[in-house]
Amino acid sequence: MHTHDVVIVGGGIFGCSVAKHLAEGSDLDVALIEKEQHLAQHQSGRNSGTLHPGLALNLKPGTRKARFAIEGGRRLRAYCEDNDLPIRNEGLMVVGSTPAECARLEEVHDRVDSLDIDLSWLESDEIERIEPNITGERALYTRDSSTVLTADITYSLANDAWNAGTDFYMGCQATGVKRRGEHIDLTTDKGDIRANYLVNAAGVWAPKLAKKLGYATEYDIIPFRGQYYELTTERQDEIRTNVYPTSMPPRVPNSVGVHFTRRPDNKVIVGPTGMIALGPDTYGPTDMDLETILETAGSSRFWKFIGSKDTLRIAWTELNKTYRKKNFLDHCRKLMPDIQADDIKKSYVGISHYLVDDSGTIQQESVFERGPNSIHLLRPKPGLTSSLSIGEYVSAITLRQFEEGDASGTGQLPDPDDLAPL
Repeated sequence: MHTHDVVIVGGGIFGCSVAKHLAEGSDLDVALIEKEQHLAQHQSGRNSGTLHPGLALNLKPGTRKARFAIEGGRRLRAYCEDNDLPIRNEGLMVVGSTPAECARLEEVHDRVDSLDIDLSWLESDEIERIEPNITGERALYTRDSSTVLTADITYSLANDAWNAGTDFYMGCQATGVKRRGEHIDLTTDKGDIRANYLVNAAGVWAPKLAKKLGYATEYDIIPFRGQYYELTTERQDEIRTNVYPTSMPPRVPNSVGVHFTRRPDNKVIVGPTGMIALGPDTYGPTDMDLETILETAGSSRFWKFIGSKDTLRIAWTELNKTYRKKNFLDHCRKLMPDIQADDIKKSYVGISHYLVDDSGTIQQESVFERGPNSIHLLRPKPGLTSSLSIGEYVSAITLRQFEEGDASGTGQLPDPDDLAPL
């Protein structure tokens, strides 16, 4: 059995960020295990690559989520520039197309105005000057948004961790986990691995792994499947920035609607849809995970979540967007009126997840849990944007516990300012 001071489960951008920070900041023996043969095969390789400054997401000033996002976005931009990684710095606009949406934009402005980001109003003629093919009455615009290639960043972080001494176990799936005294033993399909401390960064699978150790019992997960499209090569030059619609409440938290994202590889990603997935890795149209289906169907938290009229309406809308291209185009045309069916082609599918509590409420903040010898990233938010800041935060928690000679610390998570200069 191989033994390491710290074992990280998950080879996505969060797992690799934690590995980099731990390996570069300490002499601990760090290892990362990943079930796939390559990194970033799931959420970290299946997203639009947008660094969010707070406009399109429900960031509230003073929250940990807002601090992680704003500082994380700045760090990622600097990291890409320092390491010659692809990045496109063209900003992001949230467009209001109706009087009600423009009123909603005023609310968004009042909420995010105190955030430390560049922010300006655009009238219809200014929208047209920046994005000639986008129509709207008014928009909020920020230059503090970029697009990146997430998989490239993940591999760069992994390379940093490798050069600092991290061991990587690729194609190594964790099938079980148990506490053995002061250690945690992971059963994998390649043999057992012992950890003095476990960092669970397994993405959609993280809550399931945590529950095997008795954590995350107050939550159930609802996996969501998002189909992305992309503009054809003939039309991809017609979008220059990142363009989002104004989301109108009531809605599923952080559901940003169908939007256009111009990536550094010049692809313009359109979407996504957002229907409930039939399992954590069900990317194909007929894929399903019977265990997940049965767990979801037997969850009272799920039925409380899905049982409201607003959620059922949204679910029906998303189902139609997913299986009826005409409905999806109708949402696209709210921003780009002349887009036609032949202008977009199906691209990749991404799967994310929500955590719901006993009342069926979705958790909007980052959710971490820690116990003896472990910390679990149940839902780090807002995803890609916060990966460096959360990686440092989790690393600092881990290092503190080793430095104090007790890796069994539990209870409330410390404030980021008590650990690192976020």
